[in-house]
Amino acid sequence: MKNLILACFLFCAYVSNSQIINFPDENFKYALTKTICANTTIDFTRWDKNADLNNDGEIDEQEALSITGLYFSGGSFSNMEGIKYFKNLQFLYCTGYSLYNMDVSELKELRFLNLSGNQISILNVSNLTNLEELKCGYNRLKSLDVIGLTKLKVLYCEYNSELSELTFNNNPFLTELYSYSCKIKSLNLSNMKHLKYVISYSNKLDEVNLHNSDSIYYLSLSSNSLTNLDLTSKSNLVYLSCSYNKLSNLELDGLTNLTNLNCDGNLIDNIYIPYNNILENFTCSRNRFKFLDISSAKNIKIFNCSYNYSLAFLLLKNGASFSKIEIKDNLNIKYICCDDGQYDKISELVEQNGLTHCEVNTYCNFSPGIYHNIIQGKVKFSSDSFDCNTTATNFPYLKFSDVGNGIINNLNYSNGNFVLAVGNGMYNINPKLDNILNFEITPKNIVGFFPSTSDTITQDFCITPKGIYRQTNITVIPLTPPARPGFEAKYKIVCENAGNQVESGTLNFTYDESKLDFISATSVADIIADGIVKWNFSDLRPFEKIEIIVTMLVNRPTDTPAVKAGDKLYMTASILDNIFTLENTVVGSIDPNDKTCLQGDRVHPDMIGKYVDYLIRFENTGTYAAENVVVKDIIDTKRFDVSTLQITDASHEVYTRIEGNKVEFIFENIQLPFDDANNDGYIAFKIKTLSTLQLGDSLKNLADIYFDYNFRSAPMKHRRRSHCHHLHKIGYLISTFIQILSPTSCFSKLRIHGRKPKSLM
Repeated sequence: MKNLILACFLFCAYVSNSQIINFPDENFKYALTKTICANTTIDFTRWDKNADLNNDGEIDEQEALSITGLYFSGGSFSNMEGIKYFKNLQFLYCTGYSLYNMDVSELKELRFLNLSGNQISILNVSNLTNLEELKCGYNRLKSLDVIGLTKLKVLYCEYNSELSELTFNNNPFLTELYSYSCKIKSLNLSNMKHLKYVISYSNKLDEVNLHNSDSIYYLSLSSNSLTNLDLTSKSNLVYLSCSYNKLSNLELDGLTNLTNLNCDGNLIDNIYIPYNNILENFTCSRNRFKFLDISSAKNIKIFNCSYNYSLAFLLLKNGASFSKIEIKDNLNIKYICCDDGQYDKISELVEQNGLTHCEVNTYCNFSPGIYHNIIQGKVKFSSDSFDCNTTATNFPYLKFSDVGNGIINNLNYSNGNFVLAVGNGMYNINPKLDNILNFEITPKNIVGFFPSTSDTITQDFCITPKGIYRQTNITVIPLTPPARPGFEAKYKIVCENAGNQVESGTLNFTYDESKLDFISATSVADIIADGIVKWNFSDLRPFEKIEIIVTMLVNRPTDTPAVKAGDKLYMTASILDNIFTLENTVVGSIDPNDKTCLQGDRVHPDMIGKYVDYLIRFENTGTYAAENVVVKDIIDTKRFDVSTLQITDASHEVYTRIEGNKVEFIFENIQLPFDDANNDGYIAFKIKTLSTLQLGDSLKNLADIYFDYNFRSAPMKHRRRSHCHHLHKIGYLISTFIQILSPTSCFSKLRIHGRKPKSLM
């Protein structure tokens, strides 16, 4: 009996002794038994006990099974052997130690594992099918295998400077990956339908597979070696940073939610920004762009394209309100197109960065730009004094003003259409018509407020006669070819009924027959006599025009009287009570882009406060048709009344845009040919001088000509009575629609004198 009792005692002692866990690292055992490190619940925010639950100084297997969480931060142990007995452990936090190897593969209940900031070079996390979050950054891992961790959602393995292999497979719920500052060469993140965040910059990545992982929201892959990045079907992507790789192409189609894009430091020479984008921040410095168009980025606020040494053309016109733009060291840039509201800012940046050869304008497209609200309509004239519903005709080029703000951003067309582009606020829009007392305009004004339920207000205007008002206007315009000794010259006579009554009468054209021979006219003359041609007309309705082109032969220098370059030829046209005299300077060669005053370079004091006529000619000397041409005229408001400007004639369909003292004559989609017989165009207009002018004042009026999307062909600054130089072609964008021409120095100057020109005395 005694022997049996002894045997039972020894057996129980043996069993009891076998339950004590051996921890070779005494410091680890001390941390378990003497520090607050353990949790027996699933609330891993509270730590109130050590792992020695019975306070016997040891940890037995039963105690280990009771522990659900362990938390260690900063200590001296380097070996966690014995951790495998904590088989119900769900949470393990151990950072700031000197651990070298770590095997937690038997802790199959683990959900959260943080081993950051150790010295771990080997980590075994296989079979942890319940693991949701793994943090093992700031270690010495060379490889990491998370295959089969089917519940893994978050992985941090950043700053493992030797980590070159990161292996995924069957990780369908991975949501976040932070693997930056390692040496990872490739990432296969395919078929991860819940993946949202990938931050893997500063690696050695040459391949990233994101196929069928279409929930990605934030993607940071900067400072790698990627040559290709397939973002197909990544419509949820909001942030993309792929700077400092080796990308030569970046396809953004389908990235409809992208707001932030950084592709600095690549080899990209072309990028297309889709129209349905919501991009706000875009940096693309240090690439190989030659042409960069962000005009479709309507929401952009921050833009940086600095250090693109090949960049020649930059299109910024998009209606956006930039808060920051950088264009540093784009040393070869030739052209920037921007919104009117950004023009001063961009011009200042160009000057600050010393980009002396860069042209800045707004003509890459003709949208209203920053003005998102539209007031539009059509203007008609009816002579029956009732309405504009039946026999009304279109009324061209009506101008508008806003009470308190003067003339606003007008687009006025020859067919009577108008578009007023305005910002937010209250507007009281009034039509501006010469001789307003003789016409009735219905309605008298438009009152609008933006923003409202719509960004567009449509209102037509009807103009009808008031009383009897008779007025005809007449102009003689020198066409191409101009007057040259011994050659034919063409002139266009334009007369308009500017009154409110139907007119009939005779149009008279006189010239110096000793120097000019009448050759032909596009309308058969009723009388051709010595130095005079007459055409009878009838039933000229209000605002209708008569246009006649006459061809004259100019005397040669050997004729009597001789005509040579620099001589003046005078022609007079009259209709009813209106007379116009053209002073036409004979030239020795054709100057294709110039600006002249049709009354000559000396104006009689009687014309102070009255109209003077200008003609601006342009010629396409390139090798492609010019789709668009813009003539920009900056009006000197100390000399001219910009509100009185009227188009008298144009070579092609044209509309005007007036803002402040800037007048733009826009020839849109005219496809101006480049063959010498058809490559010319012009705009003729008249404008009143101010009544405050005095004898000796100069009338300076500058104009710029732009072809297609691009550059000023001539800031017209030639002094009158000097020859304008031909414009010289200096290069082309490799495209069919941009021609680069060098500026000349044309300057149109009129001087008022106290006596009439000789021909009028």
